[in-house]
Amino acid sequence: MTNITKEIKRGAFWVLLFSFIGGPIAILRNWLFTYYDPTGSYVADFALTMILFNLITSFFVFGGSSVLTNLVPKIDLKKDRFSFLTFYSAVCMLLLLICILVLLLFPQSIEYLTNNKIKSSQNIYVLLMSVPVIVAQILVYFLQGEADYKSASFITQLPNFLNTGIILLLIFLKIPILNLKYQDSLIMFLSSIIILSSVLMIIIGTFKIRRHFNSNSVGFFIPRGFWSFSLFIHLMTIITFLYQNIDQIFVLKILNVKELGRYFIIIQLVETVRFIPLKIGQVLLASFSKIIHQGDEKLLIQTYNKVGRIIIVINLVISVILMCFSSYILNTFHIKGRIYDLSFCVLLIGYNIACIGNINSMILLAKNLSKSFFLNSCLVIITLMGSVYLLSTYKLIGIVIGKSISIFIGQVGLFYLINKYINNKIGINRDYLFSQAILVVIAVCIFTVADINLLFRLIILMSSLIIVFKYYKFSFGELRSLIKSK
Repeated sequence: MTNITKEIKRGAFWVLLFSFIGGPIAILRNWLFTYYDPTGSYVADFALTMILFNLITSFFVFGGSSVLTNLVPKIDLKKDRFSFLTFYSAVCMLLLLICILVLLLFPQSIEYLTNNKIKSSQNIYVLLMSVPVIVAQILVYFLQGEADYKSASFITQLPNFLNTGIILLLIFLKIPILNLKYQDSLIMFLSSIIILSSVLMIIIGTFKIRRHFNSNSVGFFIPRGFWSFSLFIHLMTIITFLYQNIDQIFVLKILNVKELGRYFIIIQLVETVRFIPLKIGQVLLASFSKIIHQGDEKLLIQTYNKVGRIIIVINLVISVILMCFSSYILNTFHIKGRIYDLSFCVLLIGYNIACIGNINSMILLAKNLSKSFFLNSCLVIITLMGSVYLLSTYKLIGIVIGKSISIFIGQVGLFYLINKYINNKIGINRDYLFSQAILVVIAVCIFTVADINLLFRLIILMSSLIIVFKYYKFSFGELRSLIKSK
C-alpha cells in the first residue's frame, strides 16, 4: 500500500507541475489569436479545429483514457500489457476504417458539423490528422496506465507548447500567416500543427514505452471484462464529446462565428479551474484501480478525502480570483459587455460545482460501475440538449445557464452514487458545500455592490481568501508533501 500512496503523490506532483506550465501557455495562445483578430474569428477557427480533434479522440480512441488507465494496472504480466496495447490499437484502427467508409458514403458530414467551414473536398485532411492523433493518444493513455505520469504529462502538453511556440515564431519573423483572408486555410494550418505535435508525441511515447518493455513479441491479449467495460465507456466518451462540444456547435449555427469565438474564450478561461482536477483524475483512476484491485477500502476513502479536499481549496482560490477580476480579464481578450461578464461568472459557478466531479467519476469507473455512470451522463446530455431553447431565446447567456444547470444535475447524481457505493464515508461534503456558497456570495456582491469598482473587488478578494484559508485551515505543506515525494 505504501508504494501506491507514493505513486499517487509522485503522479500528482508531475501533473500539477506540467498543468501549471501548460495552463498559462494555452491562455497565451488564445490571447495571441485575439491580438491578431479582436473580432474572435481566429479563435472560432481554433475552436472548430479543437472540435475536430475531440471528435477524433472521442470516436476512434476506443473508450478514451479510461479504458487503458483502468485496465492496464490490473494486468499482472508485462508481456500481457504489451499484447493488450497491440490489441487495443488494432480496435482503434478498425473504428477509423469504419469512419472512412462513413465519410465515403456521407461526404458532407464534416461540412455540416463545421457549418461549411471545412468543405467535403477537404475530408482528406481530417483523415490525415486522425491517424497520428489516435496513435499519440493511445500511447499517452498507456503510459498513464503504467503509472509513468511524468512522461504522460509532458507529452500531453506538447501540442500547447508547439502551437504557441510556432505562433510566437511567426510573430517574431513577421510572417503574416495569421492574417490569411481565407479562414479555411487557417483551419488547415492549425490541423497541420496538430499533426506535427502528434508525430512528436508518438516518437517520445514509443521511446518511453520501449523502456518499459524489452519484449519484441507481438500478440493479442484481452483482459477479462474488456468488452463489457469498454463498450459502456466508449458510449460515455461519445456523450462526453457531445457535452463538451455540442454547445459550441449550437452557438456557431444559431448565433455566428464571432460569438463562438467569444464563447470559446470564456470557456477556456473558466476551464482553468477544471484543469488541475481533470489532470489529477487521470492519476487517480490508475491508482484507484490498484487500490480496489487489492481490496483496501480504507485507503481508498482516505485518499479520496485527502485529494478531494486539496482540489476543493485550489479550485476555490482560482475561482475567487477569476470572479473578482472577471471584467478585466475579458477586456484583455477584447471581450466587453456586462452580458459576457455575467456569462463568465455563471459558468464559473457551474464549473466550481464540478470541481471534484472528475474524482467521483474515477472511483465509479475503478469500481466498474460504468452502467450507473452512463445513466447519469445521459441525464446530463439530455439536459444540455434542452438548453438550445435558452440559446435561441436568450442568446449566449441562455446556453451558459443551460450548461450550468446540466453540470449541477450531473454532480448531484455523482455524489449520490459515490455516497451509495462507498458506504457514506465521504468526509468532504461540508467542505464542498462551503466552497459553492462562498462563490455565489462573491458573485452577488460583485454584481450588486462592487460593480466594475476595482477597489471593492480587491477588498472582496482579500476578505474571501482570508475566510477560505481560515475555514479550511489549509497549509501549503499539504502541497509540499507532493513535491517531496517526487
